[in-house]
Amino acid sequence: MKAVLLTRVSSKEQEEGHSLEAQSRRLRKYCTDKQLTIDKEFTLVESSTRGDRPEFHEMIKYIKKQNEKVALICDKVDRLQRSFKELPIIEELRSNKKMELHFVSEGQVISNESDSAQLLMYNIHVAMANNYTNSISDNVRRSYNKKIQDGEICGSAPLGYLNTTGTDGKKHVIKDPERCHIIKKMFEDYATGLYSLKEIKNMATSLGLRSKKGKELSKSTVESIIKNPFYAGVMVVKGVHYQHKYEHIISQATYQECEKVRVKRKGSYTKNTKIEFIFKGLIRCTYCGGLLSPEIKKAKYVYLRPNSKNKCGCKQINEKVALGCVESYLDALHIPKIALEAVIGAVRQNVENNAEFSQASISALKRQHAKLEKQKDVLLDLRLEESITQADYNKKVQQLNNELHEIKIKLDECGSIAEKYTITLEYLVTIASRAGDLFKRSGNAEKRKIINLIFSNLLLDGENVTVSMRKPFDLMLNGGDLEKWLR
Repeated sequence: MKAVLLTRVSSKEQEEGHSLEAQSRRLRKYCTDKQLTIDKEFTLVESSTRGDRPEFHEMIKYIKKQNEKVALICDKVDRLQRSFKELPIIEELRSNKKMELHFVSEGQVISNESDSAQLLMYNIHVAMANNYTNSISDNVRRSYNKKIQDGEICGSAPLGYLNTTGTDGKKHVIKDPERCHIIKKMFEDYATGLYSLKEIKNMATSLGLRSKKGKELSKSTVESIIKNPFYAGVMVVKGVHYQHKYEHIISQATYQECEKVRVKRKGSYTKNTKIEFIFKGLIRCTYCGGLLSPEIKKAKYVYLRPNSKNKCGCKQINEKVALGCVESYLDALHIPKIALEAVIGAVRQNVENNAEFSQASISALKRQHAKLEKQKDVLLDLRLEESITQADYNKKVQQLNNELHEIKIKLDECGSIAEKYTITLEYLVTIASRAGDLFKRSGNAEKRKIINLIFSNLLLDGENVTVSMRKPFDLMLNGGDLEKWLR
């Protein structure tokens, strides 16, 4: 009788030593002992429970084409199948005398002449193989859920982190020293609201950032990075947020600022164009709220046109009208020279006056942190004594870890907020003192950044442009109140 040999491993089984060569040697010896003629050998590297099993069906197709009964030789039942879904196909070939099954290690032969006891034993082996697969799935699922609850990632870490294996043989995730600083800058720049995703992408590319496969990042990849809270300490698994145990690249505050910018821009989508229009996506109609679209007329004049579908009272205006309005406000931004240094000095003095309070806050947070760590130690002792269940222990530890995470965020913010506050206010004051001149000498892209920095809203009311200024720029108009600045 002709024999078809079947050897199979999944990739995981191959790693565990279920080699194809060992299976093949046993099957060939069996054929020699039973005087079976080997016609063909099929080697399958696939899961028996996942996917459509194309290699399995290719073997079945070959057996169906034979003009005589074929002996299908396998090492064990689980090499052929680990579920009942293939049973109708196999049963059809067996009952029609097209194939009989030989399971070498189990000493079973199943043919069209097999009695009910033999068929029962065959089905029991299939059921046992299926139960083994289900048990593995249960164990994997339990292990997966525990890792998630413990704040560990399952799979590849995002760009900016590296999956590593420590000297203890355990897997870890660390910050990628070649990429994490660029990722941090991407978030910090985007949080200002002055840069588009394309500009963030170009900046990151110029600094040498590439994917883990060495490819240049796409705009959609950059957006995915900006949207990913993992960098701020939170991983999302099937829509649920978990605090992870790894070092953060950015703070939660920075991530939230990026979210505000992203969500705001999502609601202000404008069509991409090759020309860098100054007011693209920046001016809305007072009546209908629609964005004005810039367009070029006679190859040199730029007009801002409202959406005609809305049928409101706005009319198109020349871009120069809007520019004139913006420039008039920027020119009016002024801090008297005599007050400029006094304002910056007052800012610094204010920070110094609050330093003692900040230090007291840090000390209190550290005491709270130590208290929570002690509570975790007590919980562990209770668990080792079996005074509490594993489920109760896991639940309480997760609560404590969340509280510790919040304290760490507050400590990080306390450590840098004074310095950032000083630098930011000094920067804003300096920019404001020469905003008009900077705007007139800048290109279109830079003009857009200045507008985004200083103005919160630009509206077209009929034929007039009105603006709202961000704080503290609104206080700087026409020099503001000198006494108010010096307080």
